[in-house]
Amino acid sequence: MFNRSGLSKRRIGLVGLGLMVMLALGACAADEPLPTDTPAPPPPSAMPVPEAETAEGGAVPEMVVVPSVSVVDQEIADGAVTIAEVVSDGPGWLVIHAQAEGKPGPVLGYSPVNDGHNESVVVKIDLDGATETLYAMLHTDGGEIGTWEFPGGPDGPVQVDGKVITPPFAISGLPAAPAAMPVPSEGQAEAQEMVVTPSVAVVDQEIIGGAVTIAEVVSDGPGWLVIHAQAEGKPGPVLGLSPVADGANADVTVEIDLAGATETLYAMLHADAGEVGAWEFPGGPDVPVTVDEGVVTPPFRLLAASGEIEVAMTGYSFQPGTLVVTAGTTVTWINNDGQVRHDVASDTGLFQSELFNGDDSFSYTFDQPGVYPYYCHPHGGPGGDGMAGTIVVLAAG
Repeated sequence: MFNRSGLSKRRIGLVGLGLMVMLALGACAADEPLPTDTPAPPPPSAMPVPEAETAEGGAVPEMVVVPSVSVVDQEIADGAVTIAEVVSDGPGWLVIHAQAEGKPGPVLGYSPVNDGHNESVVVKIDLDGATETLYAMLHTDGGEIGTWEFPGGPDGPVQVDGKVITPPFAISGLPAAPAAMPVPSEGQAEAQEMVVTPSVAVVDQEIIGGAVTIAEVVSDGPGWLVIHAQAEGKPGPVLGLSPVADGANADVTVEIDLAGATETLYAMLHADAGEVGAWEFPGGPDVPVTVDEGVVTPPFRLLAASGEIEVAMTGYSFQPGTLVVTAGTTVTWINNDGQVRHDVASDTGLFQSELFNGDDSFSYTFDQPGVYPYYCHPHGGPGGDGMAGTIVVLAAG
């Protein structure tokens, strides 16, 4: 006999089992996302917090600037060269040197550079002194910003790992060199002489030991380098002179009359056309040298302090012993010798302080150009004796 009740129970049991399986599969599916066309992004990871934003308050480490100069070989354009990139740690100068004996020689020109990256730095150069290989040297601007103070000042070459940054590069497009001048001869094999183009290369500088130094002088025969003060915007009175030899002369030192010095000086090249070694001008043959109908006499500036300047009284001496300033500068002498009493007295009686102890001071404003020697009464005397010094005040111009 067919048991309908038993069959119904078995069907209900199978249906129940099926429902349980479907519920289990549904639970598993709920734990996983349904697939989509775009993959789901990974769970966000913890982003490192910049050091400046940490709870500890640490500072963000500064980036280290490594100075560098990048150069490419190039053609001269409008009397200038272009340096591709200069990286400077602070304000600086890019200085172009000619080549001399396989290394940087005379300065041909310079241009200021800013802190950090500088692209396409253009530097006007002295074409007369240019060589086929030039050097781009990076200097610091370590003194008065925007004023070239080297040599004799703080704007020295920049070094990385103990080496000066001065890559070489080749140039083209220089004016054609003068052709060799043949010496007339009757079949004799004599050497040809090259035409010498006279020139004078100058840089702004300090007065050192009462003298100025001219970087390079090229003379066609024996000559004289004459330093002039400025008067009405052009060369004025002669302050000093020095003989130069035929050809190239490097670092020509000329002692000058400090009493007549002006902020701007002129380095004028003269011929030594009469008795060699005897200065014969004016009224003699040692006349100024001209190139293309212009006298060879480039101007340059003396680097002088201004405003308010201090002189230390230390170890029974004045430091610096000679100070060059512009008119209107106030000089303050500070006694750093503890309980030792010093004073400041002009050789000519222009100024006189009381004796004062350590950390006390005396000030005087120099309004008129000239040379002002002075000394300390207890420890020196007039004429540079013992504890003595000199203030050189430059005239404007």
